[in-house]
Amino acid sequence: MKLRPKNLLVGQTVIVDPDLTTDPFERRGQIGRVIEYDVQFPSVTVLFDDGKNGHYLTDTIYAMQPRKNILQGLINNYSALTDGERKIILNVIKLVEERAIQPAIYASLTNDTIKRHCLCHCADLLDLKLEEKRKRRNVKKI
Repeated sequence: MKLRPKNLLVGQTVIVDPDLTTDPFERRGQIGRVIEYDVQFPSVTVLFDDGKNGHYLTDTIYAMQPRKNILQGLINNYSALTDGERKIILNVIKLVEERAIQPAIYASLTNDTIKRHCLCHCADLLDLKLEEKRKRRNVKKI
């Protein structure tokens, strides 16, 4: 059975890269929800709170990494992080657990280190989700 990535990003809360140099929709740093994923041209359509859509390549949109990935990154890089960064990352994990994704995304933008630990491009999130599905599928076969 073939894995279908089409719906893995739909419904995901995302933020347009705040550092995007060219944004025809003028939504840099704004949060929205993925309503469509185009497999042919790896891009997403994002619905914003004002009801308007924007169409973006998957490497120009950030989403929260899975909680377990954020936690593992915190563990693996504990000594390289400052106390303040650790506290913010732990707060992000707490917000994700509470399903407060928008505040978690904004907290993740505190600095580049925290951003790297907590957010990923939609393209990378899709890869993570596909890998997770493959692992689950292989476990079921055993």
